[in-house]
Amino acid sequence: MKETEPAASCPVARGVKAWLKRNRELSVVLLIAVLAFFGRAWEGDLHGDPVHYAAIAKNILSTGDWLTMHDSPSLIYANKPPLMFWLTAANFRLFGVTTFAARFWSCLFAVGICAMVFLIGRRLFGATAGLLGGCIVAVTPGMIMNSIDLRLDSAVSLAVAATAYAVVRAVQDERPSWLLLAGLAGGLGLMTKMAAAVHVPAVLVLWLLVSRPRWFLSPYLWGALALGAAIAAPWHLAVLNRHGREFTSIYVDKEMGQRIVFGSHMAKNLAQNIGVFLVFTAPWCLLAAVALFRWRRADARERWGMLLAVLWIAEVMAFIVVVPKRYDRYLTTAYPAVALLAGCGLAGLIPERRRDRLPRLLRTVAIIGAFLLALTPMPLHKCRNIGYEHARALLDRLEPKATLAGYFPGPANEEHSPGGAPWSIRAKTTYCLDRNMIVYKQLDDVLKSGGRFVVTRERHVPDLVRAGFEAVLDLDESYCLLQRGGPAAAVPTGGGGPR
Repeated sequence: MKETEPAASCPVARGVKAWLKRNRELSVVLLIAVLAFFGRAWEGDLHGDPVHYAAIAKNILSTGDWLTMHDSPSLIYANKPPLMFWLTAANFRLFGVTTFAARFWSCLFAVGICAMVFLIGRRLFGATAGLLGGCIVAVTPGMIMNSIDLRLDSAVSLAVAATAYAVVRAVQDERPSWLLLAGLAGGLGLMTKMAAAVHVPAVLVLWLLVSRPRWFLSPYLWGALALGAAIAAPWHLAVLNRHGREFTSIYVDKEMGQRIVFGSHMAKNLAQNIGVFLVFTAPWCLLAAVALFRWRRADARERWGMLLAVLWIAEVMAFIVVVPKRYDRYLTTAYPAVALLAGCGLAGLIPERRRDRLPRLLRTVAIIGAFLLALTPMPLHKCRNIGYEHARALLDRLEPKATLAGYFPGPANEEHSPGGAPWSIRAKTTYCLDRNMIVYKQLDDVLKSGGRFVVTRERHVPDLVRAGFEAVLDLDESYCLLQRGGPAAAVPTGGGGPR
């Protein structure tokens, strides 16, 4: 009988082994990045913006409308482009509505950023600096915080990093055709978040300005811009044609107009952004400073790379100071540039004779970290929606598939969306309870609706109790579920349990 051929001689196994041997630094970067961003990503639940985005993705499946995003079946969501919602909805369709399915793409884009930083760093500063830069961005606190949940910032950062790589390849290889990659990245970035329409062209223009100014007349640059527009234009034009002013009033007037405002807030924003930037990039910002300190001793290629990284950071800082309402996550796009400089600075401190051992050392550290992560009993992600889980079990048992009433009296204000209720409770009603919400402003309208259950804020509970409702569950720190008349039905105990 012929002996089974060893697994090592299998063509696939041989191919993988050969790839790992040729790309040992990149394989280490990917290992650490996957561990950093996907480690225990299935734990906990969604809260804040992530649950809002997940609810919108879930509404794609319930409405069957892949063109227009919806906060609820009757309320369009035109605040953001659709790519991340499409990807998340596809995950929900294929794998079910789970926390991991919701977080997957944001985490994957963050892994892609680490790979791009490695590729850029290897070309600018050498293989060791690229390896260290790719690993550093994977363990940068700010990058982890803004990429391990369903957010849009890692996609924008990946688009900018891909643009940076395209310019480096184009300049070093003297092949401007690489600029088309920047167009592809910009188009996909713009389909994820409007900020990409600023960051990608700005980095492209700044880097070409100090590298190849003559390429501003290159057909490849204009081809890249045309490619980006061709990717983003069809959806924008289709939604504009369908919804007209309803779309532009949100997408242009509110989302763009209210985010680009020059005024007295800019100095305050700059000071706060610098402080947060230093905290969220610690201790790597110190190593970035070490790299810049070596400017005079660096060769021409390294000085060029340092200049590009500094321009990258400066562009992000300059843009986000004009936004009146600042968020820490706006800094995410600059973290890959810090990692590039930090990798260069750290590589300069490692003797040449020890650099060959570095990939094996980092791989060993990553494997040990994976084992510790698997064995750690403490959860890494919080569960904030226990009350909603209990509420769903109760509602499915006593009032299945009924639309939920929401009582939110008073005039509309900042916390109220056009749908009449704060977006947070509407999103959790869709995502956690799998229901739509009808909002009532008057107590009499709630009573006339005939609904058995109603959701409201803590401060409005006494009004409903006096009207004959009984508090049943604390959904979270802000909202309660009440039942009309009679004793409260038995509900599960535990966090967010009966009142």
